[in-house]
Amino acid sequence: MALDKIRLIASYERKIIRRHLLFWIFFICIVFGITGVQVDSTVWVESALSATVPYMNAWLFNLLQSLLVIFVGVEFIWRDRQLGTNETFLSRSETNVEYMFGKIWGVMKLCLLLNLVSIGIAIMIHLLFMETVAFKPLLYLFYLFTLTFPALVFVFGISLFAAMLIRNYYLALLLLMIGFIGSYFATPWVLYGTFDPWARSLPLLFSDAIGFANIGILLLHRLAYFFCGIGLIFLSVLLVKRMDDRRSAFRKVLGILASGFILLGIFAGALY
Repeated sequence: MALDKIRLIASYERKIIRRHLLFWIFFICIVFGITGVQVDSTVWVESALSATVPYMNAWLFNLLQSLLVIFVGVEFIWRDRQLGTNETFLSRSETNVEYMFGKIWGVMKLCLLLNLVSIGIAIMIHLLFMETVAFKPLLYLFYLFTLTFPALVFVFGISLFAAMLIRNYYLALLLLMIGFIGSYFATPWVLYGTFDPWARSLPLLFSDAIGFANIGILLLHRLAYFFCGIGLIFLSVLLVKRMDDRRSAFRKVLGILASGFILLGIFAGALY
């Protein structure tokens, strides 16, 4: 794989998404919506744990991030099929793997940047309005890597996979939204949160006295969704029919990796 090609495609994909009205709607919701909810929660000033602000910020961001990723994941597959916005790359020598990895990295990097913006706002709220609550910056990184990032990978993976299998844009979007609503509100408390990609039912709030309860079990849960998400992303790359690069040995490796990651995710979920 050529990393310079992947970076170029990723940069182009980010520019396309930033020009989309939907992106700015979610950006406004993230900046002003999350900020408004956290500033309005003045009761935290007197009673909150040090983890309340970073945890609530990650919890709220997860909701908006998942909606954004579902729309973007389905939309960029449909865009390639219908609008020809990437014909510059489709006519060049990039393999399917390079092309899809570039687009995927472009979307994920944009989501990570939005997450960092959200974290920066939460830190300012913490320092300006909650002087009596202990400030522990490492908690923000902990929730980034254990709460929002695994959810990003899984939701993006399943969105891409569904968009590749279901060629109708609106049907794919409808089924994903039904799945999102069902899993977000109905399944979090089934089998102790096994079917909860957003970890809403898990005890992830850090205690200043005892830390995290059963941290190993919690990490196992998050790894299950992270591995399944990686596997679904690899499977989505294999389903691309942009050009015939089946002779590439890397495609076989990719197939093995996709199966391996999904099996790892299922195994971690079973252990959980």
